[in-house]
Amino acid sequence: MPQPEAGKSNFDYKLFNAIEAKAYDYALNKNTEHGKSAIEMMKNALATADFVNDQFAVRAYGRMIMTVGKVYDWCYDLISDDDKKATDCKHSGTCFTPVGRLSAE
Repeated sequence: MPQPEAGKSNFDYKLFNAIEAKAYDYALNKNTEHGKSAIEMMKNALATADFVNDQFAVRAYGRMIMTVGKVYDWCYDLISDDDKKATDCKHSGTCFTPVGRLSAE
């Protein structure tokens, strides 16, 4: 996602709609190109999301968590073992989340 303007979020609901649509197309039609694209887009979004800490941030966090779950479920067989481990705190020691890294300890 692009760098946000000062004091603003770069969260874009349209982007998350596109990610979910691609993942859903893979789940229904086995469109591998869309499934892989959904995974890469989700990884990029997780790495670059920047939220403004305001009363509406919880909506963006929730949407991101829901989208990550859908991509993980619908595209599971396309996700690499390394990417699966990166989402599992027990194996990686840390988890990448919309709010940063969390320690498994």
